[in-house]
Amino acid sequence: MRSLKKQTPNLLTLSRLLMAPVIFWLVIRGNNYQAILFILLGATSDILDEVLARKFDACSSFGKAE
Repeated sequence: MRSLKKQTPNLLTLSRLLMAPVIFWLVIRGNNYQAILFILLGATSDILDEVLARKFDACSSFGKAE
């Protein structure tokens, strides 16, 4: 369970990467309202990603601020 907590921020980042093509496809198809919802979901997951990474001390060397 402990390793899952450490990986949760990475899984959120992966979900945002997977959302990008979906958002692009929605915009191309003219479904702008759905695209906006996905963008807002991605922004929310970005904030949650940061909060969880700090809470679980799950920062990688790549994610650390210099």
